[in-house]
Amino acid sequence: MAFTLKYVENAPKQMLVQFSNGIAKTGSKFQCELYEDKRQDDPRFCKRKLLMVHGQRLTYVGNNFEEQETYPYARKFAVAKINKSTGIAQVFDVDRFSLSPVLACNYDDISSDEEESKKQIADRTFTEKQDDLTEVFGSHKRKRAMASRLRNKVADSTNAVQTAVENLLEAGDLDVADEEESFNDMQSILPCTPNAEKVEEVYPLTKMVPAIVSQSLKADSERFIHPTREQINEMKEDSNLSSQYIIDHARTPIFAATQNEQVYEEYACCLQLLTYLIRTHKMKSADYRRKTIFEDAPEQVREWLLSQFFLGEKGQRKMPARMRDKCLAYGIVLAWNIDSFSVNVDSFKVAFMVSQQKISTIVRALGGTMKVTTSGGVKKSIACLSLPLKFPTVNNRRK
Repeated sequence: MAFTLKYVENAPKQMLVQFSNGIAKTGSKFQCELYEDKRQDDPRFCKRKLLMVHGQRLTYVGNNFEEQETYPYARKFAVAKINKSTGIAQVFDVDRFSLSPVLACNYDDISSDEEESKKQIADRTFTEKQDDLTEVFGSHKRKRAMASRLRNKVADSTNAVQTAVENLLEAGDLDVADEEESFNDMQSILPCTPNAEKVEEVYPLTKMVPAIVSQSLKADSERFIHPTREQINEMKEDSNLSSQYIIDHARTPIFAATQNEQVYEEYACCLQLLTYLIRTHKMKSADYRRKTIFEDAPEQVREWLLSQFFLGEKGQRKMPARMRDKCLAYGIVLAWNIDSFSVNVDSFKVAFMVSQQKISTIVRALGGTMKVTTSGGVKKSIACLSLPLKFPTVNNRRK
């Protein structure tokens, strides 16, 4: 059926909202708060708006300018209201808001930050204060001497810092992640099926990963099917494949994969995609702003990774904390499918270079649970997904 488009001028802008972790259900009730930039006289800021939406379980926040600024070209959004009886579609300008859930693990208490900052300033030594003055007002000779002294100081403390970091990773206490305030307003950070009858249907890979991407992975994933000892050694030397988690699962596949060739192919594709997610999560700004990012990956896989976990393009590309968390969540879901929904966290967290607490936070946000088992006197942390899902307890307290 054909319609006639009619642009409505001078009409108040409507709001077009997109939730990053799912689609609002019919009948859902939300409380909305819209804030405008107070700098209305400045044309650069007068159209900036911030939207906060309070749902029954989560609070979402987003704006209409951050994503626009990451693109080098102008964009405009509109919606059409169709009248089937007259055949006229009225077109209205809209403000588009991309809303993300407010997770307590992604922001800090501002007041505590201010107190900590004041304390750090008060605790600075005379030498540190003198270095600040030298950095601003000192001569080139004094600046070089200061830089040399600081380099030597850092070199001397490298081993101590490395030891401290390793101890923290090994001693990640699950009790810290169990505190209620760590999970205020938290739910699954990926679209899921909470009422699924089977655990495989909670996060179906067929919906999370497009079919064209899965098809593109098959060629590279063949290395994980019945790998020889030489191929395993090559993986160890390849920085993109050398994580212990990937090596162990390539060397010793699950029993179901060895009994069914199709299952083995899907298993290998999951491992191949997981290698890309590990690379993505560990990337720094200088890495993901290069033109050659993921140049060794199939084009469909490259486009999917860039669209899912980054904002902007080329030199303007960004990877906010929420996107990095999303990448880690995808990795956990893949690992669940690889390990029959019971993942040994010890090698997995090393592959992604994250702490025990971070893994626990994301696992519980996905509806999973963390368990500690002891085998041969060695403790192991296990991330499990089972039915019914166990999402964090919601605290309705406003911060």
